[in-house]
Amino acid sequence: MPNRPEYQAWRDMNRRCYDPRTSMYYRYGGRGISVCDDWRHSFKSFYEHMGARPDGHSLERIDGDGNYEPGNVKWATRLSQNANRCSVIRIEFDKRSMTMREWASELGIHYDSLRYRIQYAKWPLERALSRDRWISDAVIASAERGRAGIIKYWQSMDKEARSRRSKAAYANRGRV
Repeated sequence: MPNRPEYQAWRDMNRRCYDPRTSMYYRYGGRGISVCDDWRHSFKSFYEHMGARPDGHSLERIDGDGNYEPGNVKWATRLSQNANRCSVIRIEFDKRSMTMREWASELGIHYDSLRYRIQYAKWPLERALSRDRWISDAVIASAERGRAGIIKYWQSMDKEARSRRSKAAYANRGRV
């Protein structure tokens, strides 16, 4: 039984919550996350509730601040779990809520472009989430920062000159 993936998930769940020597304790037990009594002391009870672990899945708490207990735990893929992290930016727009990565995928734009539009350029969501891409994000960004001339100059240089310029700037980094 100790070699079963469900048993390993159960054991690791308990360690994260109750063993301060584990590397992830501070993110679980250290924050007050616990395992319900029924599951903490009985792998059988845990297995009866959760069932067999599907391939490529691991335990996920639906409410990241909630405990390991029935109704708050499921088997999930890594992609699903990444969308449920506290560091993930969720955007509510047009009566829908998705992660920034999901919005970018749906709109067919690069994640970094969408992130720039929202976090740095401070575009309103209606504009940032539009599919209208007749002008490139780089041109819009540079114009908003007043650097259109620099971009045009850089683009007018041939590839070899840009490479020399970049290498020189790298070599001189940190020097006044």
